[in-house]
Amino acid sequence: MKRAAFLFLLIFGLAALSCARQGSESLLIGQWEFLEANIPRDLSVDRMEFFNDGTGIQEADSLRGIGRWTDSFSWRIGSDGRLILMSSGVTHIYTIIELSDTKLTMEGNIPMFGHVRSTLVSARTLAQALGKLVGVWEGSYFAGQGETGLTLSVFEERGIFRAIFDFYNLPGKTNAAYGSYYMRISYNPSTGRYSLTGYRWIERPSGWGFADLDGTIAGDVFSGSVVAPGGNWTFQVVRRR
Repeated sequence: MKRAAFLFLLIFGLAALSCARQGSESLLIGQWEFLEANIPRDLSVDRMEFFNDGTGIQEADSLRGIGRWTDSFSWRIGSDGRLILMSSGVTHIYTIIELSDTKLTMEGNIPMFGHVRSTLVSARTLAQALGKLVGVWEGSYFAGQGETGLTLSVFEERGIFRAIFDFYNLPGKTNAAYGSYYMRISYNPSTGRYSLTGYRWIERPSGWGFADLDGTIAGDVFSGSVVAPGGNWTFQVVRRR
């Protein structure tokens, strides 16, 4: 009787483990965007996509020294619940800390980087949130030169969201200059905040640097903090179209 009970528990446990593994695999399938990772941002992958045949791709918009980069990999969930990923002949093993239909957090030891912890957001969730930011916003921001006019144009191209930051003198003022640059956009579903980071100049006035934005949307108003050389300030823009 004890032996039969033991076998029942063993079979039940293995079945439960198999179901849990299959559940994790089904949640992983799809496209994920990196929210944060404890490695230099310009060396990290921007997105991963898991296919249901055990293959996948990982991409970066600009990997240092390489430019746009794409690599394929194979993957599976091990019997211990860890994510096993093989890319370019190298096997990476990640412990899954959190996995839902919107968020993935994992950590592992990666060659060249050591211990890495990464958080990713499902592309579907990200697209819904970033879609709310698409449009033209006008207003101003404060920085070391004082209040400065700002037009923020947010757009989506082939599934990638970007912004153009145009700054200029407000009417009757001469404290600023004209310039513009491209910005990357990320969204944190835990806080509901958008982060916009400058990365390439379109027109750069002499002596000027990027002003990055971190804020939230309330109706047709996007506002928050400005991170720029020399301090932290604020911005507020209103949707025009």
